[in-house]
Amino acid sequence: MYVLYTEEQGKLIAIENIDKGTIFEPNPTLWEYQEMLRWIRENLTPPVNLQEPLPDETKLFLNGHALATHCRRRGLLLFANKKEIPYWNESLHAGVHLYYLSVAYSRSEADDAADSATGIVAHKTNFAIPESEWTNINLDLENEDSAIRHVSSLPINLAFVYLDVSDFSKHKAGEQALIINSLSAMVSDQTIWTGKAMSVYQKFKAMLCIGDGYIFVFDEPVKATFFAGYLALLIEVLVANNLLPVEFHFRMGAHVGPVYSFWDPGRERWNYVGDGINGGNRVLAAVGKDQDDVIFISSDLRKEIQASQSDIFDLRVMLGCLTNRGRKQDKHGNAWRVYELNHTQLCANDVPDIPKGSIRLGRAK
Repeated sequence: MYVLYTEEQGKLIAIENIDKGTIFEPNPTLWEYQEMLRWIRENLTPPVNLQEPLPDETKLFLNGHALATHCRRRGLLLFANKKEIPYWNESLHAGVHLYYLSVAYSRSEADDAADSATGIVAHKTNFAIPESEWTNINLDLENEDSAIRHVSSLPINLAFVYLDVSDFSKHKAGEQALIINSLSAMVSDQTIWTGKAMSVYQKFKAMLCIGDGYIFVFDEPVKATFFAGYLALLIEVLVANNLLPVEFHFRMGAHVGPVYSFWDPGRERWNYVGDGINGGNRVLAAVGKDQDDVIFISSDLRKEIQASQSDIFDLRVMLGCLTNRGRKQDKHGNAWRVYELNHTQLCANDVPDIPKGSIRLGRAK
């Protein structure tokens, strides 16, 4: 919640309330200052003694929430080493151990020992955190949904389903709006997600519009695969029943891999960059534009299905719905081993029951 700012001699000069976005002076007559002292007494053991000078030019974060919020707002990634956010220096302040942290910087040619695979090195900062909070943020680091994990340089493994509307640019602008809106509507209408599809309904971490379609982000590759199959079948059933405002066709590509997080201010949510999300697009490109109403998945995603211990889906059935389509090149000339998913076979027992005469998603017959 609070960040303490010190000058060169270690004198406290300003205090920021991260949640309220306010900055105030360390004046004992101020209500905000007294409220902060109360918070310190109740939440920090031992409490930070503000009567003693802090280390020079320190920016002291009193908890992980304040640290994560600061990093998110300023686009910083805390440097994480494997499963830990290490500290580069330790100082003692009135019995409280303060740990100084690093942020991630780009690898330079001078960094001979740096990990060239990520391009990231540690950059020392004046960001400090009490020892107990350093322990807490490392516990939070294990949770892939925590704010600390999102602002760390430790990637997470996610599955991405790309849905591309075929010949989207050939539709008129009004029709394009109707198509995108209908896609949003069909993944939001619980009444048409039946059978096993209920287990993947609204289970995506994010739904990212890419102009001519969407990217759906999942924790579990098996759920991502079934979601893709059911959504494909759902589109076809709605088209067959004349329940979409505009008939359209699609291509889907799915992949799994490591990604980093960044805060998307337009959506006020996390977004992703890295091999996982890029690979989903590469698989989609490998499908080519000469096919419609098909789903291709990467060999990496198939391996994840084979290794899964899912107790919801019959993995033998899912694997039996995959046909090896060999290696296909994406637009960069990279070869991808891809498998075509027979979504009709996969979801044969979960065909959505569309009420006759329904006009919920489109026009009446």
